[in-house]
Amino acid sequence: MNIAVIAHLAGTLPGLALNGDQLPAEIQWMPAGKHKLTALNKATGEPLPLNDIEVNEAVAKLVASQLQYLRAQAAAGLGDLPFIDFNHEDGAASGHPTEFSWGGTDPKTGGIRAKMEWTGSGKTALLGKDYRRFSPEFAVDP
Repeated sequence: MNIAVIAHLAGTLPGLALNGDQLPAEIQWMPAGKHKLTALNKATGEPLPLNDIEVNEAVAKLVASQLQYLRAQAAAGLGDLPFIDFNHEDGAASGHPTEFSWGGTDPKTGGIRAKMEWTGSGKTALLGKDYRRFSPEFAVDP
């Protein structure tokens, strides 16, 4: 039986680099290196044991492939377009990742990078400096 599990990355993430009124074309979706994840069963809200994750080029390629699959499904009307939201609320989209890539091991400029298309509310929140960091949340296959 599959259990819907959501994982959050724990740790300090670099701030989003803004250049005046220019939105970042990409963000660090997940920093390189070994990370502790917090996983929650969506049905019960209970924490589940989850191994640490080593974020490297292989993981970047895996999530890049999964993103393109989900975008293709959405284009075919078979699912939602992947998005990032505000405060892990699963509400309004702040942006849509269009591509994931590996940026290397630098703590700020490396890791898994996401090219972004920002929504109006995402643009307003970023330029108004309401949000300065990104914290990834993703479904985990049991």
